This record gives sequence, C-alpha cells and structure tokens, in this order.
Amino acid sequence: MKPKILLLDEPLSALTGVIKESIKEKIRTIAREFNLTTIIVTHDPEEALSPSDKVMIIDKGSILQYATPAEIISMPKTEFVRNFILRQLEIKRNNILALFNGSFVRAGGEAIYG
Repeated sequence: MKPKILLLDEPLSALTGVIKESIKEKIRTIAREFNLTTIIVTHDPEEALSPSDKVMIIDKGSILQYATPAEIISMPKTEFVRNFILRQLEIKRNNILALFNGSFVRAGGEAIYG
C-alpha cells in the first residue's frame, strides 16, 4: 500500500544550516518522486514558504489564507498573516544585518548595506 499523504510535524525545527537545507530538499524530492501530498506543520515562515507549492496559514483553528508563497508574501489577507510571515522574515533579515553591523559581503566581494 502506497500512502497518498505525508504529514511532518516540525521536521526541521532541531536542524541547522546545511543539514536543514539538505533535508528540506530531500523532503521535496521524496514528495515529488512518490507523488505525495505533503503537509509540513511549522511555526517558521521560512520553512513554510521555501519548499511549498501552497501554504495554509491557520490561527486558532481557522484558515486565514491558502495560497502560493508569492501570493502570501505579496498579498497577505489579514494582519495575522502579515505579522506571522512578513514581520518574522523582516526580523530575521534585521538580525542577520545586525550581526554584520548593518552590512555584509556577497560572494563576489560586493558590500551590501541594509
């Protein structure tokens, strides 16, 4: 018997860096290879958006938005969605920039300032 749905509850939460990215790609590969609908439960917007064709954002049992990652980023339907996705991503960006005193260097040597 071949399953049709793969449910993963916080599968990447204890992982970091390269391992996290590698597992994320492996999940995507397995889902496509076996034609599985894959549901990943996460509180991390980056984890929700990056491997997904569609994202469902739920708050207190209610579906607030079900759309592509691009649609959620460009057109969040509620303040909760805006805060959950965009605000958290902005905080991550600011934290990274703060580590480098407001700037960091691309692989080509070009400095980027936030």
